Amino acid sequence: MAEFLVRKEDSPTRKPGSYKAGDIVDVYEDGRCTEAPSPDSPFYIIKVPGLSTSEARKYIEPEIDGYVVNEFTPKEHIGNPQELQPNLIRRRAFGLDIDNLPAAARNALQTGRQAEIMPQVFLQRMRNKKTGRAER
Repeated sequence: MAEFLVRKEDSPTRKPGSYKAGDIVDVYEDGRCTEAPSPDSPFYIIKVPGLSTSEARKYIEPEIDGYVVNEFTPKEHIGNPQELQPNLIRRRAFGLDIDNLPAAARNALQTGRQAEIMPQVFLQRMRNKKTGRAER
C-alpha cells in the first residue's frame, strides 16, 4: 500500500513552484507517513492499497521544460550539462482532483484528514496538469 501526503489547499506563498491543492507532497510505504492527521494540518493522507510506492513515485515528479543556466550556476560550470538547473514549469506534473473523490472519501478527509481509496478510483482522479487527462 502506498500512502500519499497531499496538499489540502494552495500554498499561501503563491510563488512559482509552490504547492497547489491536490499536489502529492510525498509518497510513503504503508504506515511510514510521519505527518499526523490533525485538523490544523494543510495536508491530507491518502492510502491506496494495491499501489506500490515505486509506482506511486511518478506522482511526485515535477513538470520541467529542459535545463537552463541560472544566476546560481558558477561561471566555470556553464558548459557542463550536469550543472544546469531544471526549468521548472510546475512543482508537480500530476495532481489529485480532491473535489471529485467519492463522497465517503471526501467526508473522511474533512473529518479525519485521511482516507483509503481503491487504486482504480485514485488513478481516475489523478490528473496530468498539462493535458487535464486522468491517468486511467
